Order: sequence, then C-alpha cells, then structure tokens
Amino acid sequence: MPKVTATLKQDFAKAGLTPPKSKKPYDPMRPREPYELDGPINLHFELSYASWLTLPRVVMEHMPHDWQRRMVDLLEEMNDRFDWMPENRRLFVQARMGGVIVKLPRELCNYRHPDRSWLKSIFRGRRRS
Repeated sequence: MPKVTATLKQDFAKAGLTPPKSKKPYDPMRPREPYELDGPINLHFELSYASWLTLPRVVMEHMPHDWQRRMVDLLEEMNDRFDWMPENRRLFVQARMGGVIVKLPRELCNYRHPDRSWLKSIFRGRRRS
C-alpha cells in the first residue's frame, strides 16, 4: 500500500473519510471499498462525469523541468501497470459548446510556436501553499 501522506490524509478528511490501513500489496483488479473510490483522483474530478483528463501540452511544457520529470515519471508508471491504450493508438480531442463541436483555442494547440504573451496572461504565479 502506498504511504499515506499528510496531503492525502487531508483529502480523505475533507471528504469525511478515513485513509485505508491495509498492508496488502496493491491489486488493481480487486473490488474497491467505498473509501477507495473517493480517492484523490476522484476528489480532483469532483462531481463531473468526465472519463478523461486532457492536459494542454503547451502549458505543461512551460512548467519547471522538475515538474515535467515528475509528470512523465507518473505517466510512465501508469503505462507500466496498465495496458490501457487502444490498439490503433489514435485518440483525438474535440471541444464542444452546447453540444456543438467548436475549434480549440489556437493558443492551446500551437505547442511548437507558443504564444508567450498568452501564456504570461494565464500564469498565476508560484504555487499557493
């Protein structure tokens, strides 16, 4: 079982849950307890019905290199544990407004030539503690 960190304990407390105490090895196929279904990822998605998390490459590439390394490590760890990618490996992102497909903002799609003034305009500064 992964180490329960202070942040994870806070997430469980916010949700009115108690962190798991089991020392059993991780088994992704075993039935989940209700507290496990309300873990940090579920809390992040809140009450949405979203099945995917889509992140813009242009924004991630402007995060500090240490953050990028940690993100890549986590993605690789997930890919090492699960063979989840469809066989043809072609996934596409579409934006919708009111059920109608609309173009994604140019600033989010142009990672090769990022609009630095736009990135600066959305930058919130250092992480809040």
